[in-house]
Amino acid sequence: MVKFFLSRLYSSKHYLPTRLRTLHRRKILPHTLALSLQSVYPTVAAKLETEATWIIFDEQFRVIGTRTVDPNVPTLTASSLTNLVVGSAPQDQTLLDALKLTRALSAAIPNIQGIKIVDSLIYLSLPDYRQAIMSTELPQATQIQSLQAVLANATILSGISTIDVRFSQPVLR
Repeated sequence: MVKFFLSRLYSSKHYLPTRLRTLHRRKILPHTLALSLQSVYPTVAAKLETEATWIIFDEQFRVIGTRTVDPNVPTLTASSLTNLVVGSAPQDQTLLDALKLTRALSAAIPNIQGIKIVDSLIYLSLPDYRQAIMSTELPQATQIQSLQAVLANATILSGISTIDVRFSQPVLR
């Protein structure tokens, strides 16, 4: 019966809804078949500082699910993630704003490895063990332009571990 079902499922792929992105099947012995369907792509993730589990969100910031493997999307590291329900957006406006900022920053600066927001400070993890510091209280566009200018010049970056763009001129340490 299971083989018949799976053969019909695989032979009728073109009948599956077009919004279906992935299908994973797994047989759990002796009489169980587990199917995992994903209909949307993850666009941003969040995780706790102390956990190794990512909560992934779609383009409308609805919770898709969790993963124990890095989902390869922009990641927000948070101090707390509460009241998250699969299929709905977070009720906490601060978390929602942080997720929006995470996605916007990763679109503007593609090599960001992680983002952490603490109070009014934004910490960006960059390649080569570098860190950038921004502020939520200052215009994001100005800070992003400053950071992009510093990152574009390889000679400036030699020996630098921290780029602070909260000021009118970036501070390099």
